[in-house]
Amino acid sequence: MSLVYVYEEMPADLETNGHALIDWADLPEINRILNGDYTFYGNYSLDGQNVEYLKEDNFIRAEDEDGKMKYFEIKKVTKNLNSFSVTGRAIGYMLSRNFIENSFTQNGTGSIIMSRLKAALAFEQPFSFESDIQTVHQFTVKQTNPVDAVIGSNNGNENLASITAGELDMDNYRFRLLSRIGKDNGYRVDLGVNLESIEEEIDGNYYNSLYLIGGVPEGDYDEDKEPITYKYLELTGVTDKNRRIGKYENSELTTVEELKKWGQSKFDVDRVHEPSITHTVSMVQLENTMEYEDLYDDIARLHFGDTCYCKVAKLGIEVAERMIEYTWYPTLGKYKSVTLGNDIEFYTNATATETAKLRQKVESRTELMVEAVRNASSWITGTKGGYVRMRPEKAPSEILIMDKPSVADAQKVWRWNLGGLGYSNNGVNGPYGLAMTQDGAIVADFITAGILSGILVQGVALKTLDDKSFQVVVEGGKVSFEKKVVSTGLDDVHGESLGAITSTYGADKNINGFAIWKEPNYIFSINTGDGNGKSVAVFQIPKESTPDDPLYRLSGEGTFRNGKITFEDDVVFNANVEFKKDVKIAGRLDSGSVYIGDQQVYPGGSGGGVGPSGATYDPINIGSNITGNANIVAWLEKYTKLYGISDYIGLAYALIMVENPSTDGTDDIMQSSESAGLAPNTLSGEASVKQGCKHLAQQIKNGQDQNVDIWGVMQGYNFGSAYIPWLSNRGGVNTTDLAEVYSRTVVAPSLGNTTGATYPYVNAVSQADGRTYLYVNGGNFHYAAMIRQYVKVNESSGYVVPISKPVTVTSEFGYRYHPITGSYELHNGIDLVNGNATTPIYASAAGEVVIAGSYPDWYGNYVVIKHSDGLYTGYAHQSQLRVSVGDTVNQGQQIGNMGTTGPSTGPHLHFQFFTNGPWPSNSDFINPREHINF
Repeated sequence: MSLVYVYEEMPADLETNGHALIDWADLPEINRILNGDYTFYGNYSLDGQNVEYLKEDNFIRAEDEDGKMKYFEIKKVTKNLNSFSVTGRAIGYMLSRNFIENSFTQNGTGSIIMSRLKAALAFEQPFSFESDIQTVHQFTVKQTNPVDAVIGSNNGNENLASITAGELDMDNYRFRLLSRIGKDNGYRVDLGVNLESIEEEIDGNYYNSLYLIGGVPEGDYDEDKEPITYKYLELTGVTDKNRRIGKYENSELTTVEELKKWGQSKFDVDRVHEPSITHTVSMVQLENTMEYEDLYDDIARLHFGDTCYCKVAKLGIEVAERMIEYTWYPTLGKYKSVTLGNDIEFYTNATATETAKLRQKVESRTELMVEAVRNASSWITGTKGGYVRMRPEKAPSEILIMDKPSVADAQKVWRWNLGGLGYSNNGVNGPYGLAMTQDGAIVADFITAGILSGILVQGVALKTLDDKSFQVVVEGGKVSFEKKVVSTGLDDVHGESLGAITSTYGADKNINGFAIWKEPNYIFSINTGDGNGKSVAVFQIPKESTPDDPLYRLSGEGTFRNGKITFEDDVVFNANVEFKKDVKIAGRLDSGSVYIGDQQVYPGGSGGGVGPSGATYDPINIGSNITGNANIVAWLEKYTKLYGISDYIGLAYALIMVENPSTDGTDDIMQSSESAGLAPNTLSGEASVKQGCKHLAQQIKNGQDQNVDIWGVMQGYNFGSAYIPWLSNRGGVNTTDLAEVYSRTVVAPSLGNTTGATYPYVNAVSQADGRTYLYVNGGNFHYAAMIRQYVKVNESSGYVVPISKPVTVTSEFGYRYHPITGSYELHNGIDLVNGNATTPIYASAAGEVVIAGSYPDWYGNYVVIKHSDGLYTGYAHQSQLRVSVGDTVNQGQQIGNMGTTGPSTGPHLHFQFFTNGPWPSNSDFINPREHINF
């Protein structure tokens, strides 16, 4: 027998014994699933030795099935009627508290990848990261913890265990990714026996006859030519009675012989003729089934991950299965149950089915029932003593189980014969207060049961209690919900009422239905739960509700179907309301602001402006203190028109949101005083708007004269007019990188900051950019990006965004410092992501594919499409290509999938526009924003 120990903190020497836990209410268990949970569970007596150390975040040590002592961190301690329920997880899960911001391995073995994961941890923990996997893989981790990266969701990317086909072993402080856990010692087990202790599950998706499809024969370019096929490749012994046909395709194979050889590999390597099978074995039941002791011994010698060869009588085959889950009694050194399977993914999915959940629910008995079963087991197995006698000695007809060896002296007696089974505490001649007789009667003062089926219970009252303070009483045709009281008879059944389910009667005093009602100062609630004991109300009648003032609350998303909903009183919505179809308003509509198609509509104006290239700048997300201020709206209309920039009114609104978002219309609304050579905040009200629009008009004209884009113009509103010619000499396309250079090298030094001193500047824009600072006296190099938040740019173009929304631009077109080489060079496209690392990539417009291949030194997997207007679009770093050179594609047709091939820091699409293709020079590239609104 092995002891279980508890610790207040992890010992420096893992062999050190802690405080012994010897008073378990039932047998504690260790449960482990391959690449899944690794947990400890037990119920410990309330007055047990060292119970005071059973606290959350303390540690438990117990002997596992491999004979090693394993540590578990206590995650939950729940007090029940007679015990504490203790749940822990292997200490390897402590790594889930850590964080990896970014870790990328281009090509590395398991050991290299694991070492890089450890190096990327946000803080040190005493775990070694190890692996014996020798194959080379590419792996990316972003913004998640190491456990999630190895066996979890990996923040939406494929986890390391899946990529490497590895298996995670948490051995205390050793965090190891192995090529496999366990051994193959050639054990063979016959599971063909029909035992309740063995549950067999077989997946029907397996095939012994294959229909094979290849590609078009080489050199044959006839578009109508069908690919080669072979039917049917079969295993020996296949007949019409047992034939199962499956279809497999490989378009790279162009001869029948190649196709047949590949098809044979589906049998020899992929084993497609073998079904996915799991066997769940109740070792406790099996151990006590005398005729199958040898089978118990065969399974008991297996360890986690080991392989055994199982005979499946139903299919007449032998399948290699592995131990992929077990439950272990550490204090007994025996298995409670094991699960064998030949397809880990099949088993993992199956454990989440409703069948498994239902089985767990049925087996989750109350503590009272568990105690009754434990006591009964103790008596029957003889752990409390006892003497068994058969009588008469010759040709015995009954069995006696007694507390004394002599029939004359025995007081506590179980007696079993053809008349029935009974228990007496007054000797062999009774009376028998507990009995089951041959006529089907059960006599007992108390009955403790798990499930009663097919029984009609008739009487005065039926009562059930929880282990805290609640009871339900069924009496007189009414179900009452009450505070718990301990009853001694029918006179004291009821406690304080919380509510009831009862019948209802009409004016004619005839029953017309039933009702659920609650007492004052209590709630009635219909909740949705998470499966772990927590829930939230979907429908609730609060305690304040009364017959004179009825109240209710609805929470969550819902649907009204098949009928009109009528509100006969005022309705207040405290959040957004979305109407999918037409809305008719018979009365007046009062609104602080109105949007149509994501575009805010402003009084007296079009809501946006049209630029010289056909682009429109619609204001969005403008504060209601601005759009609802009639003076501000009128002044903007007046002075944008006066200075000839009515088409840019949307940018004027955006300027106010950046410069003075809380304005009430009486201050320096556009913060324009300094542009007039005055001290800050000298101008106010209408004068501020007039000077702001005048200055903006001057900047726009300067930008147009010097071929600077509109975002350079907006950045110049902050930096001053000198920025525009400076930017013009550097290509005329504003980027945050160029704005930062100007801020650091021109603006800041001109105002005394010659050291490059910075100060924190944290908002959504700077965080998205990654530069959460500004230079002292250097203006705001994020200014143009800040403006972009409040305008919707609508480009006039025949091109579409090449990935699905929502789209995020992670790097703009223009000169920048290369994130890998560090060199300052042209970023000749725009980088796009949408949260899906392998999202489909679509043709931005119709055209002909002129490049489709792998260029690892430049673009990775790369496609170029030539369009009818003479422009070319490029799509780089794809994980796979779905077109070939010479293909004609339609707008929106999928051409590949996003990836991170070639020189890349992570999954994204590098998207280009250029002329003089298919291999242009730097001067031929065009900012994609000139053709598409991202």
